[in-house]
Amino acid sequence: MAFKRTVLRISVFLTFVFCCQIAVALDVQEIIPYSIDRDGTFTFTGDFLIYQIDDEYWSADKNPRKLDMRQDHIVRWQSMAYEEGNPVSYKKIMRHGADIYVGSTSSRDSQYPAGSYQNPYSTLEQALMAVNDGYQCKLHLLSDITLKNSYALYQDCTIDGGDHTIIFDCNSVLYVQDADVQLELCVLKKESNASSDRIIDAKGSSLSFYDCELIGNFLETASMVDLKDSRLSFNGGGLTMQSKEYAVLVNSRDSAVSINESRFTCTGVHATALSVNGGSCSLANSSCTLWGELGRMVEASGTRLSLYGNSFTGHLTKGDGRSLYVDEICTVIQDEENNEVFD
Repeated sequence: MAFKRTVLRISVFLTFVFCCQIAVALDVQEIIPYSIDRDGTFTFTGDFLIYQIDDEYWSADKNPRKLDMRQDHIVRWQSMAYEEGNPVSYKKIMRHGADIYVGSTSSRDSQYPAGSYQNPYSTLEQALMAVNDGYQCKLHLLSDITLKNSYALYQDCTIDGGDHTIIFDCNSVLYVQDADVQLELCVLKKESNASSDRIIDAKGSSLSFYDCELIGNFLETASMVDLKDSRLSFNGGGLTMQSKEYAVLVNSRDSAVSINESRFTCTGVHATALSVNGGSCSLANSSCTLWGELGRMVEASGTRLSLYGNSFTGHLTKGDGRSLYVDEICTVIQDEENNEVFD
C-alpha cells in the first residue's frame, strides 16, 4: 500500500508539473512580445526573452528598428533561460498590401503558402489573424463563410466579398479597433437570440462599405453597427434588420456618419434607423422604411445633421408621425427634396 501511495503521489506531482508546463507554453504563445507601427517600426517588448527576425542572430535588443515591409517576416522568441525543450513561439508579419484568401475551394495545394489563392485559409478567424499580422492587406472571400467567434481587427485592410456572405454565429461580433477597414461587395448576416447584440463594434476606427448588404434578425435590443469615436461611410447597398423590441441600424457616439444612395429598413416595437449622439451625420439620396409601433428615421443629440434628397416611409401603429427627433443643441440642415410618408 505504501508503494501504491508513493506512485500515486509521484503521478499527481508529474501531472501538476506537466499541466503547468502546458499553461506556460500557452501563455508564451498568446502574448505577442513586440509592437509594429504602420511605417514598419519594430520594437521588441518582451521581458526575459530573446528573439530572432527571419534568419538573423538571436537578440534581446529593445531598440526600435525598421523592417522592410515589402516582404513577409518571421519573428521567433523564447525564454532567455534556454533549456532543451523550451518552446519557441513565432508569428508571421505580413508585407504591406498582401493579398489573403479564405473560403472553400475545389483543391488546396500545400506547396503554396497558407492564405494564398492556391492554398486559402479555411476559417475566417485564420484569415483575420493573418490580416492583423500585416498592414493594408486585402482579404478576398472565395465562398460564403462563417465567423464562429468574436474577433478583434486592429490593422488596416480591405475585405473584398466577391458577392459572398459572412455569416455571423449567434455569439460572434467583429470588433474594429484603431483601424481603417473597407468592405466591398459583401453580405453580412446574423441571427441571434441574445438580449442585446450587434454585428460590428468600432472604436477609434474608419469603416467604409461599398455595395454591401447587412442583414440582421434579433430577439430583443440590437443594433447592426455600433460606433464610438469613429467614421462610417456607406455607399450603395442596404441595411435590413428586425428585432422584437428596440431595433437600431446604426448607433453612433461622437462619430462621423456619411450615408449615400443606400436603403435602410428597420422593424421593431421601437424602430430607429440612425441613433446619433454627438459628432455629425450626413444622409443623402437614400430611402428609410420603418415598421413597428414607435420609431424615428433619425434620433439625434448634440449632432450636426445634413439631410438631402431622402425618402422616409413609416408604417407605425403609434407615435406622432415624425421622421426626426433632435434635441435643442442639434444643428439640422435639410432641403425640400426630403420627403416623408407615415401611415
